[in-house]
Amino acid sequence: MTAVNTSDAACALRGRPDVEIVQGGDPIGLRLAPMDARALTLTPEQAAREDPDLGVVLEPGQQAVAGLLWPGYRTLADGRTPQAVRVGLAPGDAALRAPIGVSDELGGSPGPAPFDLQDGVPGGAELRVGPWTSRR
Repeated sequence: MTAVNTSDAACALRGRPDVEIVQGGDPIGLRLAPMDARALTLTPEQAAREDPDLGVVLEPGQQAVAGLLWPGYRTLADGRTPQAVRVGLAPGDAALRAPIGVSDELGGSPGPAPFDLQDGVPGGAELRVGPWTSRR
């Protein structure tokens, strides 16, 4: 995910984004799990020890990124019904609709359902979310 400071003043992004994926008008049940640059998942103990000021300060025009990783359900997931993504810049923030795109490095088109996640998974389909960091 990429966030861009489009204001005329500096802003801060703290922690991790809060992500919701909606398919066909209904939210997919997600279990958000923290990850960082060294590990795909953090244990609850590691997550509890994270710096509460984790995040980044962005000057006008600067960008921040946060990683997303999901296990995928491939043919079990509904790959045809359109999806929308809502992102809160931090847990508890109001969620805003976010455009879905494909990085220039990957090429191609995201298609109607770019996340091969399945609703109704006991405990929720897992989506691993990284902290906001400066775009390099």
